[in-house]
Amino acid sequence: TLVIPALSFKGISLQDLMDKKAYIREIKMENPELNIISGIKASDGKLNINANTFREIRPYVDVDRVILNDAKVTIRSRRDTENIIGTEKFSAIILSRSALAANDAEGILSSFTNVNMDHLFFISPRLQIEMFGGSIDYSGKAVHFEHIEGAINDRKIIAQLNDVTIHGTPDLRPFKKDETRHISKVRVGSGNLDITINENPATDKNENGEL
Repeated sequence: TLVIPALSFKGISLQDLMDKKAYIREIKMENPELNIISGIKASDGKLNINANTFREIRPYVDVDRVILNDAKVTIRSRRDTENIIGTEKFSAIILSRSALAANDAEGILSSFTNVNMDHLFFISPRLQIEMFGGSIDYSGKAVHFEHIEGAINDRKIIAQLNDVTIHGTPDLRPFKKDETRHISKVRVGSGNLDITINENPATDKNENGEL
């Protein structure tokens, strides 16, 4: 489901609309909310993107860019209902022509620029992670977060990390099942790692660490 409380257009021609071919310079969505139920995949296990649907739109609508401000996105698994991933106050500029020309999810994601995520979270029965102040450099295969909090195995491992940058290898393609998901480097400015073994907590503090 998609809810858009405020929607504005720039550079639109009424004559083009009457001719059933609209050029829109900019579409801005304020505080949109998107809820997705995942689990629909192609037979080869890859994300199912129907590129023909996007191509059918192109002759009638030409949008230069779409701006998302303070979006809220929640994705739940159809099979594992306790698995939830989402983001609040998500902002991005989507280069629409690149997105419409994409053949898969990787191509669509590469059309996103100026991506900022104030709050990203992942929840499952064994893992809970919250990330704050996030930004993505998709072309550079890197993501940065100002602060990360996480817990694993019924909170037996608890982490609080600051100034975290995750670098992927040049061949990283996260939406291709037949590709290996490589991370070349994780840099942590500072943080705490609490590990409970036999109910006895041990704390390892890292300052300007690089993993």
